[in-house]
Amino acid sequence: MNAMLLRRLKEISLERYQSVSGTEPRKLHIQMRHMAELSTGQTGVPSVYASVHGRFDAFPPHTHDYIEMMYVCGGSIRHVLGSETVVLREGDILLLGRAARHAIEPTEEQDVGVNLIIPTDFFASLLPRLREGLLLPESLLDDLLGEGEDTYTVYHTKGILPIENLMESISYSIVSGHMNEPFVLRESLGLLFCYLSAVPDAQYHRSDAYAQTIQKQLMSYIRTSYRTATLSEAAAQLGFSSPYLCRWIRSHMGTTFKTLLSDHRFTVAGELLRGTSCTVEQVIEQVGYENRSYFHQQFCRRYGMTPHAYRQQGRR
Repeated sequence: MNAMLLRRLKEISLERYQSVSGTEPRKLHIQMRHMAELSTGQTGVPSVYASVHGRFDAFPPHTHDYIEMMYVCGGSIRHVLGSETVVLREGDILLLGRAARHAIEPTEEQDVGVNLIIPTDFFASLLPRLREGLLLPESLLDDLLGEGEDTYTVYHTKGILPIENLMESISYSIVSGHMNEPFVLRESLGLLFCYLSAVPDAQYHRSDAYAQTIQKQLMSYIRTSYRTATLSEAAAQLGFSSPYLCRWIRSHMGTTFKTLLSDHRFTVAGELLRGTSCTVEQVIEQVGYENRSYFHQQFCRRYGMTPHAYRQQGRR
């Protein structure tokens, strides 16, 4: 990092420490910020907030309700995430999920970091663009918004000039006091994710909690809407595009939307045949099939017998 910029970041960090510590060395101070205080002043437009990491004091285990990113400008900073101690060195980036629980050990004079606080609403608004063009694992983007306390990623970016240039630009916005320019921070963040998607050997540590929530919502939709369910409607309810939902189901569940829907429809068909007096034609209509020959063909393939034989067997 530029020497003048790094020196100024150190000065800002020291000024903030002295302003809250008084005469008590290493006194613990944690400033709680509400996302409303970080708004741009424009209704419905969330902001990205950048600041210098406070040095010298330890930060005990804590969580927050936003996605946080730390970039180490110089020295090293140690985070404790669960049972793991992660040492970030110059050029490293730590990306924390919104519910990640972590602690930060005390730092020294040469240890300088910059924090980016990313509101979940803003990050969610980025997802359609990020999903379309990035090489980042799709599940990582979703997991960042989940409830898992152990979701984080470490990127080693030292020597990657586009990322270094972006982080210098963001750091300059702190030094210059131009923090009233949220557009620059938001656009810089979009570019940053583009470059992070190509960083080799990124260390992903993810929780399955968010994926489990999405799976439950998807299956709930199929169970309640199986007669008329469509991929596009399911995607809209989950806030995904149809192509992305296809990829998500294949990646997380190892199947397809069509298979999930068909499995549930034929399960319901079997229950109706054995538990009601509905005719086969009525059952076909109730589970959402219009092509009766296709239904019979698929039923025989699944159960090894015709719908009529299946009903008779259930009555024995």
